[in-house]
Amino acid sequence: MQINQQNLGLVALVTTFSLSVMAICLGLSNTNTSKKLGTVDMQRLLSEQSQKLAKAYPSGTVPPGVMQQVIEEIKAVIDSFGQDQKLTLLAKGAVLSGELPDYTETFKEILNETSTKTVRGRK
Repeated sequence: MQINQQNLGLVALVTTFSLSVMAICLGLSNTNTSKKLGTVDMQRLLSEQSQKLAKAYPSGTVPPGVMQQVIEEIKAVIDSFGQDQKLTLLAKGAVLSGELPDYTETFKEILNETSTKTVRGRK
């Protein structure tokens, strides 16, 4: 069984056409979703929350359990906001283009409100 140039060209053409159709279908399926993309600067959020915690502890050392709680709270706030707003949020450092909206300030405000309520609730 010999593969000649014409058969090889036909196989290449069919493969290219199949890949093109799949790419178009994937592209259309992504544009039909109602989800949008945004970024969050996790390093900045963690840094600011850590600084606030350090002020609350006179020794300046935050217990690991408390820090883990803060991380879980940040994750929960981001997850809840993303679901409510139908957003897919990405870590800002992982996005190479600067075209996506940054929601870091929004999360800072939400976390500050949550921290204020928590502090008031403890008093």
